[in-house]
Amino acid sequence: MRALPFHRDSTLTVYRSNPFLPLLPALTLTVASLTAIATLPTVAQAQPIRVEIDPSIKPQNPELLLGPLLDRARDAIKARKFDDAVRYYQEAAEYSPDDERIYAALGFAQSQRGEFQAAADAFRRAIAIDNQNADFYSGLAFALGSLEDYDRAAQAYRRAISQDSKKYDAYMGLGTILQRQKRYNDAALVYGELKKLQPRDWRPYEALGAIFIQQRKYSQALPLLEQAEGFAPGNGKIQLSKAIALLGLDRAEEGAAALEQASRIERNNALIFFKLGEVYRTMGREEQAFTAFRKAVRLQPDFLEAQSAIGKLLMAERDYVRALIVYRQILEKAPEDADAYFNMAIALRARDRNKEAVDALKRARRLFKQQKNRERLEETEKLLKELR
Repeated sequence: MRALPFHRDSTLTVYRSNPFLPLLPALTLTVASLTAIATLPTVAQAQPIRVEIDPSIKPQNPELLLGPLLDRARDAIKARKFDDAVRYYQEAAEYSPDDERIYAALGFAQSQRGEFQAAADAFRRAIAIDNQNADFYSGLAFALGSLEDYDRAAQAYRRAISQDSKKYDAYMGLGTILQRQKRYNDAALVYGELKKLQPRDWRPYEALGAIFIQQRKYSQALPLLEQAEGFAPGNGKIQLSKAIALLGLDRAEEGAAALEQASRIERNNALIFFKLGEVYRTMGREEQAFTAFRKAVRLQPDFLEAQSAIGKLLMAERDYVRALIVYRQILEKAPEDADAYFNMAIALRARDRNKEAVDALKRARRLFKQQKNRERLEETEKLLKELR
């Protein structure tokens, strides 16, 4: 039976010069996501807290009220109950409005909640009281960077460095901001300063390697990443960056080995297993690709891209029954996935279920029209004509 066509994404295109080039942008984004300025935590909405104050204690003795509030706030931070901590620090600030440390602590708690504008406001209050504290400027920069206000974030990090020339995290933050602004040369200078401060720390070497990767200078990236690996052999992020450099140099087996090492280090990282599956698939190692994609889905059941990759492999093997199951699962979670409808239609057609295939193609057509995806729309129209 002739193999039926189905939508293949760009990672399946064969490049004569280097078949791994299509994978590199997505892999590079994966590394960038591991270097993100902030991760927005998902925090359950806490119930309003009532701090019980002994009515016999009078407000003119605020220090008697402040201590218990700050103790509760610190306990909440340790327990990662950041909503509670924010409420305690806000009340503490009412009793001690000139204590910059309370505003800084409030800023930290707000950042942990993902409330970065509120965090920035709190750090600004702290700086208004004490403008010589490098930690306050770093906290402000972190919040501004998370708000994508990169110019002001860079200014705040530079101010922190001017207050403390050995403030390592401020250099790292500034380098990250400059990378996000695509100011790679400036970022490289910052990381060079870090290497002088901590010559045996892996982070500046990995960061410099990542800059060269973003510039597709893989031969320059690899030695830096190997140096980073020497300082931190058990670091999954370094292995992922190293894999990108090796694949960029068309050293497929070594690149796959680096990704395998990353997956052993970060056993619960679904994204690494997905990228490993993509590399295996490009190398023609379908069974290993299938195993890697399934591992990614087990770790993250809503990982639709990994599920779609499994569907494509099943379609290539003409296992249309299992492919149908996969595409229905995808559409349960993402009912607007045009590619899933299209590929499901191919599987239905292979099972001689043409009426259902037509219905799926009509849905795909509507969605491709909405997306203004002319190429995919033409493919869908052509297949509809064949089925009518």
